[in-house]
Amino acid sequence: MKRKSGTIKRPAGVRLSGEDRYLMRQSFIYLKRYLEIAPSLKKESIELACWLLREDLESLSSALLSEEEKSMAEESYDEFLYDHDFCATGIWDVLKRQASKRKKALKSLRAFLDERISALPCSGREGLQQSLKNAAAIFSLSEEEKEFCAFFYLVASYEPIESFYIRHLECHRNINIRVLSHILGLSAGKLTGIFSGRLRNLELFEFDRHSVTMADEFQEILDKGTPSLSSKHFFPIDVGDPLPLEAHFIAEEELSFVCSLLKEKPKGAVNILLYGPPGTGKTTFARGIARQIGIPAYGITRGTDNTAMSRRLSLLVCLNMTNNGPGSLILVDEADNLLNTQFSWFTRGETQDKGWLNQILEEPGVRMIWITNHIGEIEESVLRRFAFSLHFKPFSKRQRALLWENVATNNKVDSHFKKEDFSLMASRYDLSAGAIDLAVKGAIFAGRKKRKELHEAIGMCLDAHERLINGGEEPERDKKTDRAFSLEGLSMDGDVKSLIARLEGFDKALRDGRADEEAKMALLFYGPPGSGKTELGIHISEILDRELVTRGPSDILGPWVGVSEMNLKAAFDEARKEEGILLIDEVDSFLFNRSAANHSWEMTLTNEFLTQLERFRGIIICTTNRLEGLDHAALRRFNAKIGFKNLTCEGKVIFYVKLLADLAEGELGLDDKKVLMNIPDLAPGDFKAVRERLKFQAEGLTHAGLIQALDQESKLKALHSGRKGTPGF
Repeated sequence: MKRKSGTIKRPAGVRLSGEDRYLMRQSFIYLKRYLEIAPSLKKESIELACWLLREDLESLSSALLSEEEKSMAEESYDEFLYDHDFCATGIWDVLKRQASKRKKALKSLRAFLDERISALPCSGREGLQQSLKNAAAIFSLSEEEKEFCAFFYLVASYEPIESFYIRHLECHRNINIRVLSHILGLSAGKLTGIFSGRLRNLELFEFDRHSVTMADEFQEILDKGTPSLSSKHFFPIDVGDPLPLEAHFIAEEELSFVCSLLKEKPKGAVNILLYGPPGTGKTTFARGIARQIGIPAYGITRGTDNTAMSRRLSLLVCLNMTNNGPGSLILVDEADNLLNTQFSWFTRGETQDKGWLNQILEEPGVRMIWITNHIGEIEESVLRRFAFSLHFKPFSKRQRALLWENVATNNKVDSHFKKEDFSLMASRYDLSAGAIDLAVKGAIFAGRKKRKELHEAIGMCLDAHERLINGGEEPERDKKTDRAFSLEGLSMDGDVKSLIARLEGFDKALRDGRADEEAKMALLFYGPPGSGKTELGIHISEILDRELVTRGPSDILGPWVGVSEMNLKAAFDEARKEEGILLIDEVDSFLFNRSAANHSWEMTLTNEFLTQLERFRGIIICTTNRLEGLDHAALRRFNAKIGFKNLTCEGKVIFYVKLLADLAEGELGLDDKKVLMNIPDLAPGDFKAVRERLKFQAEGLTHAGLIQALDQESKLKALHSGRKGTPGF
């Protein structure tokens, strides 16, 4: 508790202020009421009276002591008039010897306090009185609850008052409720209702068997007065938004329904919940809704301490001050610490009662949008009070491209971009609207006006931002197809062009919601290493404009029992969550033939894969170099199987021209071409490996030398596989 130093006092010759007058008067009233039921006058009562009347100890002592009794303390009487502690001790030393004197002094003190109370009329406009009125309006407090708050405000603010009523009388305990009810002028039944009612539910006070504690935030409101805190607790929302509502890919009927719910002030309460990971557009969507329905919107501040209590008070202040008449829309952003009441002590060190939350969620006439990242710790009794909810998933590449387009338009630099620029930026940067908008504004502010320099400045800002949120390290980029990749030249079994057409149709059905709940396209690409299996998978993801979730053996296989199964399930879950394509490389490393399994974990891992595959809705691509080792039942689960082979003679020439020809001077001669076509077992990966090894060689590269390097790659593969290689040059 924040207790004030010093005392409630009247400086000599100065008239009491309204605030001091009210506090003094209430203190006199409470003490007088207690003395009405006190069996006798005790030292503690005299000490409190002397503290309250520090500036007029002479009048107090004259009221309690006769002239004869004052003469008994004549030697020290003049001294104890200047110190309230010394005065209380002196008066008690005189009175403690005879019960009759204490009984008479008790009546005298009550009469003296009556006189002082009459001499301190209050206008009702004093500081604490006005704060109590404001608080009563905000929290819907009764007159009895206001009286309770006034008393415990004094207890919380002044140590001598707290010492007398709490430590000495223990009037806050249930066994002494009769004493407190008389001090407050309330019936025992009314007081019992206060202990278990609104003040407890709103956590303005904490009640237990041993204490009644006023929340610091509530005491601050009573200290300063609610009107001065309005701008601190909430703020008008600027509904300008770089991302229009349609860019969020929320179904049109859902968007229309949300707007209908919030358009008019309801008789009951309308609460909308937006949930999903950070950076998915929840806040910008909420602001877009506010703009769409055209009513005043207010946001709740988090505050410096960001405790649930602080934000709750902010919320109640905002409701009281903005929801009159036609009402307002209130946005509670980052509401996790308000809604996630389960395990709040373990996660945030806060004890929360959901009673106040349910009360707010049912407040008539309230329209609120709550925004949270997690819903796992929200209790069911809270969840069922939301009229509607929307789950926000990470932006797809298409959404990010649209976001880029809108940011560029809003900043009036859209003429510096082409459609492919937006797509390229969306592929490279998986960032929030705020980060993109800030980078564009920064580039403009830095004076980068030409197209190329503007793009470079934006890229530099975003690269720096990615490093910053990645702990200073360069982030990993998603896999992209090789610059020269195309279906031309590849040697495959099956009609790949027809397969891609089927995938495009399936993708459209998924996006339109026409696909069945567990509709899937499961593809198996098999063939020798480097033959283009993974590259084709990446190529398909780019054609369909879907994220690619790639997993290999090192991502899935774990050292302990059950870990591999968990990793495999997590891969499917991520692809489902991202609405992306799941690409599993070298699936033969765990999709074992169960009839030939040597270990139990081989069986369970294969079973887990098949279970996840059955439940998966979307596109999955698996690659393998060893088709013969796969489980036979698993093979039946794949809709299409594409076999990749080493390049034909024509394919070798095509890939040589695409990947190596530009490294040597002159045209590829007929003799060199014949030698190239005679090298066995070449795959696209061999051409890529040679290019990576020799592309930085300054000079001296010839077509013959490049072809010789390819021949060496072929011989290494022959040596590894045990077959006979071709003669060397």
